[in-house]
Amino acid sequence: MTTHKFKVAGMTCPNCVRHVTKALEGVAGVTKVEVQLDPGRAVAEAAGASAGALMGAVREAGYEISEEDDEESVGSGRVVLAKVAAPAIRPASEGKPRIELDVGGMTCAACVGAVERALGRVEGVLGVEVSLPLERASVTFGGDAAGDRELTPLLVDAVRRSGYSAEAREAAGGGGELAREREAAEERLAHVREARERFLLSAALSAPVFGGTMLAEMLLGIGLPAWFDWAQLLLTTAVMAGPGRAIFAMAIRQTRHLGANMDSLVALGTAASWTASCISLVRGGPLYFESAATIITLVLLGRFLEARARGRAGEAIRSLLARAPRVAHRVEEGGSERDVPLEELRVGDLLRVRPGEAIPVDGVIVEGRSAVDEALMTGESMPVECDEGDALIGGTHNTVGSFVMRAERVGDETRLAAIVRLVLRAQSSKAPVQRLADRIAAVFVPIVLAVALATAAAWALSDLSRPWPEILLPAVAVLVIACPCAMGLATPTAVVVGTGRAARRGILIRDATSLERAHEISTVLFDKTGTLTEGKAAVRRVRPAP
Repeated sequence: MTTHKFKVAGMTCPNCVRHVTKALEGVAGVTKVEVQLDPGRAVAEAAGASAGALMGAVREAGYEISEEDDEESVGSGRVVLAKVAAPAIRPASEGKPRIELDVGGMTCAACVGAVERALGRVEGVLGVEVSLPLERASVTFGGDAAGDRELTPLLVDAVRRSGYSAEAREAAGGGGELAREREAAEERLAHVREARERFLLSAALSAPVFGGTMLAEMLLGIGLPAWFDWAQLLLTTAVMAGPGRAIFAMAIRQTRHLGANMDSLVALGTAASWTASCISLVRGGPLYFESAATIITLVLLGRFLEARARGRAGEAIRSLLARAPRVAHRVEEGGSERDVPLEELRVGDLLRVRPGEAIPVDGVIVEGRSAVDEALMTGESMPVECDEGDALIGGTHNTVGSFVMRAERVGDETRLAAIVRLVLRAQSSKAPVQRLADRIAAVFVPIVLAVALATAAAWALSDLSRPWPEILLPAVAVLVIACPCAMGLATPTAVVVGTGRAARRGILIRDATSLERAHEISTVLFDKTGTLTEGKAAVRRVRPAP
């Protein structure tokens, strides 16, 4: 008899508990099932039933499920023990093996749902977490860690077949993980600049169209020359084919893969307005070029604000990465020193650390002494005196002395790298409220398309003599207004910002669920020798000399 423990997301009422219980009991070999609504947990005893079969049954019932780590099954009371000391970071090799993917092309919660469904259908996958702000997917699978070589191509192919780009985040030795995160942070900043440039170009092209039609004609009553209609066509086409090209490309890709997302709504609405205006331009009638151009410009403005929010959300990771220097002073044979990138360091290398520099990796002092600021790891505000044989932590700050240290943990094995991994894992996790938003967004786009068609039909049937542009415009309004961007982006962005700011203050949060439940904390117990301080010195009293 085997006991399987799971985390179940999406349960909101006792009826959900019954559905999950029934799904688990329907698997052959299950003898006992216990499902708890809060904190979203299921325990099943089975003889011969695999964890994958149990999880598949729950997913078919419409709920998200993943295996529970042993340490997560330990009580969930409201008393939190906070040890103010060097945090114990779990090595990456422990727990269920994971595959990390960089996913491109996601713009809304509907995209997140499509990627999660595509990955979840791959055989052997136990759990999937997709982060929209980080544009990253974390996949937990059964078997040993060596199985990722066979599973990774299948996962990448599944994402690409769903209409998105994907690339495996290969395990990197040396300081590859930290270097890769630096590159990712720089790419997010570059994405912000690109989004700003697309919006500004679109705004510049749309301004004459919007100003001429909405301000001059409609508000001021100023007649415009006939050639201005053709100018609207050219400017609006430039907006759609230039800054707005990515929207239509993604919509076409989604259609090719029998999917739909926010881009599908915007592309369909603006293309309908542009097509109707082109027909009216030839046959005579009202033009709606300004609607298509303005809608795309406003969508690009939203994309720029989203990109900026994502960039700011990654400031915490950049702040942590900045604590480690990019190069170290390696002592060569013969006593000479050479600056080398952190990626080239190996265990046993001798490194020179000068006053005012950051300690590059974890190790011990072999020559010299100094005072080291370890506030990053221990919360101790005063520098700690270190002598030969004392341990050092990478990313902490050397104050006044100069010494030679021996590297003992380098690259991705350092404690700083472990903290970065922990923060990224927390930022990639999903809070229960976010899972609910994603479930709504997954069916939101098809519902909007149905409502738009119903709106057009209602306007047509209410007056059979009504001109077709008047039938089309209300349906277009439904398409472009009902975009689930904020619903899918607000919660994950808040999680990324919250966990990041906490990490910068020395607080490591396990996952989004813990962050969401933090408001339930009533008592905090500190294991701290001496007095709790603010982490900085202050003048309390001045006594003048007699």
